[in-house]
Amino acid sequence: MLLPNPSWLSILFWQWLNQTHNALINYSNRNATQDQSLSQCVNAYCAAVSSAGIVAVGLTFIIKRAEHLNSVKRLIIQRFVPLPATSLASSLNVLCMRWNELETGINVYDSNHNVIGVSKIAAKKAIKDTTLTRAFLPIPLLMIPPCVMPFLER
Repeated sequence: MLLPNPSWLSILFWQWLNQTHNALINYSNRNATQDQSLSQCVNAYCAAVSSAGIVAVGLTFIIKRAEHLNSVKRLIIQRFVPLPATSLASSLNVLCMRWNELETGINVYDSNHNVIGVSKIAAKKAIKDTTLTRAFLPIPLLMIPPCVMPFLER
């Protein structure tokens, strides 16, 4: 994802690979007490992969066509394209994979690990927290290299 001047096929491949990894993590860490159909999993996966590809390729296309930017500015901005694509797709991936929890709620436990009820509010908070984490988690990985590489390339 951080390759210089990647082709659109390269962009799509790396976004696909990353979102496949994220989908597997989201599926593994889901609320196992909630049933999720295969079609829900496939829909969530397709939404995440397509959103990542659309944002990454779309931003790359827009930046390359931006006539008001000189080539140096375009190159600098292009280095940061993976971040919004990855953050958006990772967040959407969580939301889609756990949508059923928003509709039905999740189990709430007492201090002795006994189920005391089902809460949609707890589900909303859990999904919001996970979504924010997935949005901000790639920042160091996708921000530090583009900031450091120009100095190392000299």
